[in-house]
Amino acid sequence: MTLKIQLKNSTTTKIVPSSAVLQAEVAYSFVTGDSAGGDRLYIGNAAGGVDTIGGKYYTDMMDQPKGSVVPSSTIITDANNKIDQLKVDDLTLDAAQISNTSGDITISPAGNLSVNSNKITNVTDPASAQDAATKNYIDTKVIATASGDTNPSGDGSIVTGENIFIKGGYGVNTTRVDLGGGPQITIALDSSQGIFEELTVDNIKLDGNTVGTTSGNLVLDPAAIGDNTGTVIIAGDLQVDGTTTTLNSTTLTIDDKNIVLASGAANPAAADGAGITIDGASATILYAQSTDTFNFNKKIITPDIQISGTLTAASLAGIYLGFDSDFTAKSTSDLTEGTNLYYTSTRADSAFDASFAAASTDSLSEGSTNLYYTDTRARASLSASGAISYNSSTGAFTYTQGNTDTVAEGSNLYFTDERVDDRVAALLSAAEGLDAAYNDASGVLTLSAEIATQTNKGVAAFDSVDFVVTSGQVEIRTIDCGTY
Repeated sequence: MTLKIQLKNSTTTKIVPSSAVLQAEVAYSFVTGDSAGGDRLYIGNAAGGVDTIGGKYYTDMMDQPKGSVVPSSTIITDANNKIDQLKVDDLTLDAAQISNTSGDITISPAGNLSVNSNKITNVTDPASAQDAATKNYIDTKVIATASGDTNPSGDGSIVTGENIFIKGGYGVNTTRVDLGGGPQITIALDSSQGIFEELTVDNIKLDGNTVGTTSGNLVLDPAAIGDNTGTVIIAGDLQVDGTTTTLNSTTLTIDDKNIVLASGAANPAAADGAGITIDGASATILYAQSTDTFNFNKKIITPDIQISGTLTAASLAGIYLGFDSDFTAKSTSDLTEGTNLYYTSTRADSAFDASFAAASTDSLSEGSTNLYYTDTRARASLSASGAISYNSSTGAFTYTQGNTDTVAEGSNLYFTDERVDDRVAALLSAAEGLDAAYNDASGVLTLSAEIATQTNKGVAAFDSVDFVVTSGQVEIRTIDCGTY
C-alpha cells in the first residue's frame, strides 16, 4: 500500500479564504488559473492570511527552452545569459537587429552615445547641426577649394591666421616657392576609388603597401632624430630579403630559444660549413658533413664534460674527477677473470661437499657441554608418573587406562547442568525494551518484551484505522486534509 497525503483543496474557490487555512497549512486551488488566484498553491501565514508559494499557473509559464522567448511565458536566459528576441511595445530586438513596427527609433541617452560595433548601416545623410555624419556625406562634401598655391591674400605666402584651400584633383603637387622648387609633396588620387594611389614626400614614396625611396637609402630614425637613439618597433614578423644584414648595435637580445642556421638546406651536404665565426679571433664552430660533427678550431675549457657515447681522443689534459662515480657503477661482471678465480656458489658448494664427505664425528673432539648422543644418555634423561610408567633400561613407556571417577577435580571444574544454568543466568541482563528472568529451582529462563511508551522503547501495536501491517511492514493509510 502506498502512502497518500492529500492537501486541503478546492475545485470551486480561486482564492483560499484565510479562515480555511491554518498557519503553516498548505492548500491548493484547482480552478483554471488567472489573475483571480486559480491553479495556485498556498500556505497559511502567521498573520492569519495566506501566501501564494507556487502552482500550475506559474509552472505553465516556464514551458519554453532556455534562451527562447515564448508568448505568455517567463524569460529564461540560456547558458550564455542570452535570449533569442525581446519586444517592448513596438520595439523589437532580434539577433543583430533593432526594429520598430510603427515608426522611427529614437535613441535618447542622458550623456554621449557610444556604439561599440563594427558599423551602423542604413543611416540617412544628416540634415540638422547635431545629426551624425555618414560616409556618403563625407565623400561627397566639398571640404576645401583652392586654385594652385594660393591663399586668401593672393600672394601665395601663408602667414599666421590665414588658411590655404586645396581643391581635389589628380597628380597635385605642392612646392615651397621660397626654397626655389625644394622639397615637395606629390599626391596621386585614384579616380575610381577616391583614395590616395601613391604619396611621395621628398625621396620617400608610399605606394600600395610598399614604403620605398626614389634615391638613396631608407632610414628609420625615431626620436631624437640624428643621435641613434629611440626604438623602432615592428609589431609583426620581420623578413629581410637582401644579401647582407649588418647589426651595428653593441648588445643583441633574442627571446627565441632556437637559432636556425642554413635555413632551407635540403641535406647535410647543403649545410656543410654552417656555424659561428668570431671575427678578429679567427675562432669557428662549424658543421662538417663528411664526419657529421661540430668542429672547434680552438681549445675548449670547461669545468665538467659528460660523454654519453664512446670517447675517442688523441690526448686529454686536466683532472678527471668522475672515477669514483664511474667505479661505483661497475661490478666484477665488468672484469675479466684471471688466475684468482671469482667466488661462485657452485664452486663453494663443491669444495664444501668434498671436505665434508671426507669427515665424520670421529674427526671432532667431544666438548664439556655439547655431548654426543648415546642411548644410555637419552634414556636416563626421561621419567614418568601416574598412569604412565617408564623403563629407563629399555626406554619403553607404559600407559594404564582410567576415567574421571578416578581423577580428582582440579582448577578446571567438571561439567554439570547446574553450573551451566547458573553461568547462563549470570551472563543475561535486561536490554532496551527486553526483560530476562531465570528460575533456578525449575531451571527455566524467561525472555519478555516491554510495552513501548513515549519514554521507553519496546513492542508497539498499530490500529487498523490509520495503519496497515503486512508481513511486518507498516504503512500509513491515506491522510486527507479535506476541502474548503
